[in-house]
Amino acid sequence: MENRQNLTADALLRLRARMEHGGMDEESRERELLRFAGENMSGEQQEKMRSILRDRDALQQLLQSEQAQQLLKKFGK
Repeated sequence: MENRQNLTADALLRLRARMEHGGMDEESRERELLRFAGENMSGEQQEKMRSILRDRDALQQLLQSEQAQQLLKKFGK
């Protein structure tokens, strides 16, 4: 069984700050996201995330959820 911490709002905010202020190109951002996922998500969670990101309809549905909308507001979108 994998021992990964649960994804937290603080971890997401730290990731956002690194990506915004790090002057990263697209490839660097992708590597950072993969590193972050490896450190903060179980293999099952990572695969579910990849699956949703590959499925436009599933991603759209997720982004319309109340929780996602609240998170986007925190990120200032």
